[in-house]
Amino acid sequence: LCEVAAGYLEFSRKTEGFSGMAVHDALTVGYLLHPEHFTTVSTPLAVSCAGVTDGQSLRPLTDYAAPADAFAGRPRHQVCLGVDAPAAKAALLAALTGA
Repeated sequence: LCEVAAGYLEFSRKTEGFSGMAVHDALTVGYLLHPEHFTTVSTPLAVSCAGVTDGQSLRPLTDYAAPADAFAGRPRHQVCLGVDAPAAKAALLAALTGA
């Protein structure tokens, strides 16, 4: 893990300007093991296919109906909006160290 992380950490320092790295896959597993560490919402989603939002996941920010509701009829999905970072980090480190 340390050997793999070294290159990623160097990339983050050079291109992102911080000493650290995103661990998205670990957060996904963390959610499955400890959903209490995460804040989620059930919402319909759409993915933008054009313009400055190309590729972004979009969700309505209100439950009020609009005349041209782009989300009408779309299925709802659980979307993570927040994480208790210290708790998620502690759980990850405990899993990695066997503590």
